[in-house]
Amino acid sequence: MRHQNRLVATFVTLGWLLVSSAYLTAASAALSAVTGCLSSGACATVTYTGDTRVIPFDNNNYYGMVVFDWHVAVTGGDISTAVLRTHQDPNLPVTEQFPPEINGKFAAPNAVTQHGGDVAIDLAQALPTPSGAGIDVRYVARVIPRGGALSSYVSLSFDDFAHHGPATSVSAPAIRRIDLPDLEVSTQGTSLKVPRGMTKGLGFGIVNHARHALPLGTELVLQFPPGFALGNGGVRSTVPSYDRPRCRITGVRRWTCDQPHASTFTAVVDVAADATTAAGTTGRLTIQAYPFGPDANAADNIRSVALKVIGIADLTARVQQPASSTIALGSPRTVTAVISNAGPDVGNGLSAFVSVTSHYEAASGFAILGVGGSRWRPGQSQQYLGLAQLAPGRSVTISFQVTGTRVGAAAAIAVAVLSESFDPNSHVSGSTAIVNVEVATATEIAIPRRSANPTLPATGVGAAGAAIVGATLLVLGIGLSFAGRRRNTHSS
Repeated sequence: MRHQNRLVATFVTLGWLLVSSAYLTAASAALSAVTGCLSSGACATVTYTGDTRVIPFDNNNYYGMVVFDWHVAVTGGDISTAVLRTHQDPNLPVTEQFPPEINGKFAAPNAVTQHGGDVAIDLAQALPTPSGAGIDVRYVARVIPRGGALSSYVSLSFDDFAHHGPATSVSAPAIRRIDLPDLEVSTQGTSLKVPRGMTKGLGFGIVNHARHALPLGTELVLQFPPGFALGNGGVRSTVPSYDRPRCRITGVRRWTCDQPHASTFTAVVDVAADATTAAGTTGRLTIQAYPFGPDANAADNIRSVALKVIGIADLTARVQQPASSTIALGSPRTVTAVISNAGPDVGNGLSAFVSVTSHYEAASGFAILGVGGSRWRPGQSQQYLGLAQLAPGRSVTISFQVTGTRVGAAAAIAVAVLSESFDPNSHVSGSTAIVNVEVATATEIAIPRRSANPTLPATGVGAAGAAIVGATLLVLGIGLSFAGRRRNTHSS
């Protein structure tokens, strides 16, 4: 008989576990609360009473911890045994660092059983609980960095002294949204040309797209390619109130800078090209931001910029004065200009800009005609001519024609040389002009004036005879017309 009772008890326990599991599965799937009741009428309802605000994951948030508060309300009778089990989101595991609390007091160590990221808490120290009373339970969970909405719930297994149960209640899910820092690095442009042996600034920015989470700091890593390095200007913020980031060498052509202000940060990095690096050398600079902690989207924390070393070429342009500064209307005049490179490097990507100007604007009444065919765009007062490259110490001569299209127009002819290379004297190598080029007035052609009473020469029949012949023909034509009309009337 004793063995039979044990067998019955075993089946009852297994059945209760299966029913409880079914309740939990159904509650989790439906994301709704289930209130369990004993056959005596005693019921228990579990509700979440904790904070529902967005959790900013940063070092100000309990070092990555979040508190969960639950309330058990008992109605319809007393309960004498109860165990609360957590069902945490995998990214919010219950921590062992802080013991759970029952009605404001730490739970006894033997009352808490850890199961991975969940715990089972025996509420014996708050029992028995009469009808109309309640139990408050608090525990702390650790935040694993993962943005988005995280769902957790608890279940309560309970009974009374008379064993009218057991019964199981399930809470509605507690949704906690985690907000992670979300940094993004941007640069002003995708390429930068730096003169050999000199520096040039590159603007960049760091923006935090998170609405709540602010990292306490960020490490900025600059990796330069061969031939380039961080210049003496370092990294400087464009916001005056921000401190200059402190940069240190952490590898080959690698600098790491500490930047405490990472919410919104705009700065300029000083890029230096080695003096011994040949013009035309290329590489890529990478700028990467590492927040102190997680990042919601680390893929946009890095940007790369194409770098190129350009040569130094001291270029000049000289327009040779023509024999006459007057251009006749419609008669082109040839103008010659000499472009020179004083070095020290080859001038790459040269082009000549030729214009007829008046008060620094394109002048009307003139047109430039090419001497070289398709290289020019005939009929305009501003023209470009590609010259490829020019070696140091060499010169090249270009010729073009200027024609006048309007009488009385006056302007200046200017030639400027443009280059991909760096020109240390660009303020004087621009152009030399021929001033006050005027369009000559066209010569008038003499045309005989007509007399007020012209006399027509007599040719053929006289005027009086011609008038008589014309009148006779007119009368004859009218008579023939009437005769024809009468004939048609009689015949019909």
